[in-house]
Amino acid sequence: MYTGAHKDGVYHSVSECRRLFLTGSTGFLGAFLIRSLLEQLAGLVGQDITIYCHVRAKDEATGLKRIVDNMKRYRCWNDKYAQRIQAVTGSLDKPLMGMKEDVYERLSQEVDAVYHNGALLNFLYPYSYLKGTNVDGTRECLRLPFTGKPSISITSLPTACMTILLISARKCTSPIL
Repeated sequence: MYTGAHKDGVYHSVSECRRLFLTGSTGFLGAFLIRSLLEQLAGLVGQDITIYCHVRAKDEATGLKRIVDNMKRYRCWNDKYAQRIQAVTGSLDKPLMGMKEDVYERLSQEVDAVYHNGALLNFLYPYSYLKGTNVDGTRECLRLPFTGKPSISITSLPTACMTILLISARKCTSPIL
């Protein structure tokens, strides 16, 4: 299992984090975030990077295909990314983000940083329809780093007004976008 932290148990920057969790990976911004994170962090910390991409799909293979197809659509895909991306199936509007309990627990132990970019955006939908994904989903994303090992920087980008919320929590001391 990857432990990641310095001897003092503290990440001194998110650029040192190697296990990332990303929501919204099949959206427009998600494609560019994956590419950017892989390109920037691979150069800083070497090739030991994994992005766990949360995706609505029946299984991991279908989820990975959705992620890859989305990145190809926006011309962000590079075959070298394949070994760095792992699809994690679920849905933001469900408890534990729709993940199986053992998967959620494992990720809470492994993940160093959370990039919450997932949202349901539609200006015509009432709040009651959007709340499950946007409010409860954000709550579940905030819960993830506090469930397992001390970790994590949380970067949240999912609201209609594009509010950016940066929370440095417990282990990473300087968040990045």
